[in-house]
Amino acid sequence: MTMKRPKTAILDGDIIAYRIAFWAESEGIDEIEHRVTVDLERWTPADVDNIIVAMSCPRDKNYRRDFWSPYKEHRDSTVVPNALPYTIESIYESDSFDGVSVRCVDRLEADDLIGMMVSSGKAIGVTIDKDLRQVPGWHLNPDKEEDAIYISEEEGNRFFYEQWMTGDSTDNIYGLWKVGPAKAKKILEKTEEEDWDQTIMDLYLNEDWDKRPENKRPSITKQEFALAQARCVRILRAGDYNKKTKAIKLWSPIT
Repeated sequence: MTMKRPKTAILDGDIIAYRIAFWAESEGIDEIEHRVTVDLERWTPADVDNIIVAMSCPRDKNYRRDFWSPYKEHRDSTVVPNALPYTIESIYESDSFDGVSVRCVDRLEADDLIGMMVSSGKAIGVTIDKDLRQVPGWHLNPDKEEDAIYISEEEGNRFFYEQWMTGDSTDNIYGLWKVGPAKAKKILEKTEEEDWDQTIMDLYLNEDWDKRPENKRPSITKQEFALAQARCVRILRAGDYNKKTKAIKLWSPIT
C-alpha cells in the first residue's frame, strides 16, 4: 500500500553543504548565504509546507564505527573545501527561516535521519544519493526527477540486500569479494525472498578470504564481518532509534 504523500520534506544537508563549498572555491564566499537559500528552494518538492535539513554527526562519532572501524576512515584525511565550515554555519542559520528546521543527532548520519522520517511516512526524502532508495517511502532526486516517486517496501528491501552483498567502496564497506550489482541481483532472483538472509550469510561464512588482497582481509570473524557489512549499509528506519534512551536497534538477519 502506498503511503500518503507527506507535506514535509527532509533534505540531505551534507550534500548541499559540500556542493556549495566546492562552488565557493571558484566563486568566493560572499554569496554562500544566498546560495544556501536558492538550493534549499530548488531541493524542495512541490506542495511541501515544512522543510527539515538533515546534517550528519562528526564522522568519528558515527555508531557504525563501533563495529566496523574502517567505515569512511579513508575520508578522515581527505582535504575538504576551505569554505565548508562557513557553508555549514550558513545552513544551520537557515533554521531561522520560516518553515525550515535543521536537525543533527549524536552518532547518526543525515541518511539515518532521512531514512527514519521517510519510512515513517512523515517526510519526502530529498537527496542525490541512490543509497536512500533502500528505504520505503517517498523520495526525490532533485538532479534527475521533477517530482517525488514512491519506493515500496519490497523495492527498498531488495536494494538493501543487494547493497549488503556488494558493499560500498566509497564508504570503505568491503562486501563480498568480487560481487557487484549484476551478480547480487542474480543471486536474489534465484532465491526465494524468505531465504535471502540465510543465503547471503552463507556466502559470507563460506567465502575464501585468501582470495582477497591482504588489506581487504578483515581482522574479525566471518560472522562479525557479515553483520558489520549489513549494518553499515543499512540506513535506519522508523523504530530503529529511541529518542529517550538514544539506543539504536541494529539490524539482524532472520536465519
